[in-house]
Amino acid sequence: MGVRFFSIFILLAITPSLYAQEDDAQFTECTPPFTCGGFDNLSYPFWSDDRPQYCGEEGFKLRCNETDRHPVIEVNGEEFQVLRISQSAQLQMTISRIDSGNGSCPTSWDYSLFHPAETVVNMTLVGSCSKLPRLRGSNNASQRIQCTSGGKPTFYLFLGENETNPTDCGNIVEVPVQKKGLDEFNSGTVGLSELLRTEFDVEYLANGDYCSKCFMSGGSCGSNSTSSSQRFVCFCPDEPYDFKCGNSGMDHIHHYLYIYWPSN
Repeated sequence: MGVRFFSIFILLAITPSLYAQEDDAQFTECTPPFTCGGFDNLSYPFWSDDRPQYCGEEGFKLRCNETDRHPVIEVNGEEFQVLRISQSAQLQMTISRIDSGNGSCPTSWDYSLFHPAETVVNMTLVGSCSKLPRLRGSNNASQRIQCTSGGKPTFYLFLGENETNPTDCGNIVEVPVQKKGLDEFNSGTVGLSELLRTEFDVEYLANGDYCSKCFMSGGSCGSNSTSSSQRFVCFCPDEPYDFKCGNSGMDHIHHYLYIYWPSN
């Protein structure tokens, strides 16, 4: 009679708990998503006062308010209310200016972090004028806002395509607005102050490709404020890596052990 074999399959679940060392502290801190206002399951590049900055990126801090479901984000010193956030394949936010009246004057947009969506156009405003110029005929009142610049009250006005910058105005800013809103402004339906408070969509730039590779390797996306050349960092169970975990997340993969036992 030939030698017969039968096999015993033993499932070994190799998990981090079997290792002597604990998971990296930054990995542990940044892996769970967080809640801010009415938004759940938020993660990189966003962070807040209750979440370390290294779990997100500079420029993406959210100010959370328990009594308001809409967080606040600051861009170039100007505050915006966050109405919607998409963290799927299309990284996009819908935001609106909180105060474009007697508060801080509008500033030019920061294109290094946020890119206006296709539904958005730039409009030109002039401000810090020594005297109030008259633009576009008799509808001047609806074309200007009063705001504060350098602690002093001033006016900002809309500068149309066929109008040149008045020589006595010190500031020129380019601000994004919804195309539909600008059409309504040009037709006289809404004034400048209302237009600047209208919501608009932006795409946020946050190392999406790097973060995807980090996540697929079993890591959590974050940033390194001590490095100017490489800000992105992938926090992993053992230690941080540049782009993805060195063990490719194998700590959490099940292994099968095949034992062959001789039998008569």
